[in-house]
Amino acid sequence: MFGDVGEALEREVDKVVSQTMPEGLTLEQEEVEASFYEAVDRGDLQAAVSHAADYIALWPRDYHGYDLRDYANWSRDNCKEAAVDFGGTIACNRDDQYA
Repeated sequence: MFGDVGEALEREVDKVVSQTMPEGLTLEQEEVEASFYEAVDRGDLQAAVSHAADYIALWPRDYHGYDLRDYANWSRDNCKEAAVDFGGTIACNRDDQYA
């Protein structure tokens, strides 16, 4: 029933994503997120911030990247940057449970 419509939507989403992603970056969201959590587990919060920044660069409209970087900055006692990232979360997702 929704087969043709679903396939058309998938193609359109793929087209939009390919147009908005920076050239040369092929990491998937799950891979970037996994790298973030591995850095957190190692206690390397600077690397965690960097991985979250990669996520934001790839998917700037996805609030999850801002949540990740907010957490890492807050954990580093970098409250000013954490507040900026929290603002990014709110801008991308006004329904966030903490907003």
